[in-house]
Formats: sequence, structure tokens, C-alpha cells
Amino acid sequence: MSRYLYGENRQRMSALFSHAAAILREENAMVFKDEEILHHPSAGQVMQALIHGDRRTVCMLIEEALAEGHSLAEAERRLLQPAMYQVGHEWHANRLSVAKEHLATTTAQDAMAQLLFNQPVSVGNGRRALFAAPPGNRHVLGLRMVSDAFEMAGWSVQFLGADVPLESLLGQILHFEPHLVGLTAALPQHLWPVRSLVEEIRRHHAGTYPLILVGGMLINRVPSMAMAIGADLWAADACDALRRVDECMASASLLPRLVD
Repeated sequence: MSRYLYGENRQRMSALFSHAAAILREENAMVFKDEEILHHPSAGQVMQALIHGDRRTVCMLIEEALAEGHSLAEAERRLLQPAMYQVGHEWHANRLSVAKEHLATTTAQDAMAQLLFNQPVSVGNGRRALFAAPPGNRHVLGLRMVSDAFEMAGWSVQFLGADVPLESLLGQILHFEPHLVGLTAALPQHLWPVRSLVEEIRRHHAGTYPLILVGGMLINRVPSMAMAIGADLWAADACDALRRVDECMASASLLPRLVD
């Protein structure tokens, strides 16, 4: 590929490929595997309900998990996340049509909105978080789960959704002044826009920039890529994101970097 890249672009891509090669050579590299996903017995039922557009059943199954004492974030991690992973596998294997995959996604989004609406309003903690998918990335269901989890934890949250232009995203960060920016990279082509955004945030907010959290299927599979693109943290799911961010926010060494 170096024949088609020049200057700074060649150096950046060379560094990323070298980093990935080093990870693959490590026998004990921390790489996320599909079989490591915890499958709740009802996750299969959720998946079937999703592909049939049965929002009521999806909500009922998740509400049963809530009744068992799980938080909404935990219930979605146990049921909705593995169900949507399976939908993705079936679509990639050409066993589900695009229409069915889209139906499953919109059904999941509608169920999440209904479940969140029924949750008690959280007491604000004074912290702000902004979540978005950079240009070209339309895979935002997982990011929405993370956004909802932070809202339920008392954060003031702005969720910008999919395919947000870099300039618009940077402008909103400047306006909202979040303590945390959450980004997602589901596919390899999403890495470059995320890295560019991270670099711009560093440049425009030197000394006071927010913590930058990244996630998504690609990051889950090779977590160290998060550091390669300049992020502060990575998380595999909403519950993991809350825990990691809380730990960092409690660290005195990171507090001076946050926006007041």
C-alpha cells in the first residue's frame, strides 16, 4: 500500500499496520472473541423477536431481567447486545436479508427508547458526555446503549448519532464542553475518521480536552487499537464504559485534563 500513500499518510498507516502485526504476533494478546460474549438463555428469544419486529416481546424479556434486579444497562448487555451480534452474523452469512437486519435494528432502537422512558429520572452528577459516530459510520446501536447508560447514571448526555461530519462534531464539542467524548469504530474504514477527530480534539483543547472513549466491534476485537488512534479509554459494552470512566474520573492525575 505504500506505493499509493505519501508523506504523513504513509507514516500513519505504516504505524497502524506495524502495531496490528505486533498484536497478532503476541500469543496472549488481549483480543475479544465472539465466544467470550455471555449469552443469557433468553438472548435467542430476543433475537427472534427482533427479526420479526416484535418490540413488545423484546421489552417483556428485558423487563423480566429488570425484575430480577439487573439495571437496564446490564439487561441490555445480557440480552440485546448478544442478540444483535447474532443478527449481524446471520446477515453476513446471507441468512438474513438487508430488510430483516434493518427491521431488527429499528426494533431494538424502539425497544431501548421505550425502556429508557420508563426508567426513573436520575439525579444529575454535574458531568457532561457527548457520543457520536464519525463520518462513514452508521453502526450506532451499541453507542446508544452506552449513551443511555451514562444518562441513567446521572450524566448530562448529548447523542449525535451516526455519520456526523468532523467539523460539526468539533463545533458541538466546543459548544457543549463535555467531560467525556464517546466514539465508535465498527469497521476498519472507521479508524481513520476517529483518529483524525481525536487529533483535532487534542489540537483545539490542549490542556483541557475531555477524556476520549472508543468502542465498537473493531475495538472489541483488537482493544489496543484504541490507544493506537489516540483514545484515552476503550470499553466492550455500556457497563464496562461506566466502570472505566468512573475509575479515570476518580484519578487525580487525569482531573486537570477535564473541562470544568
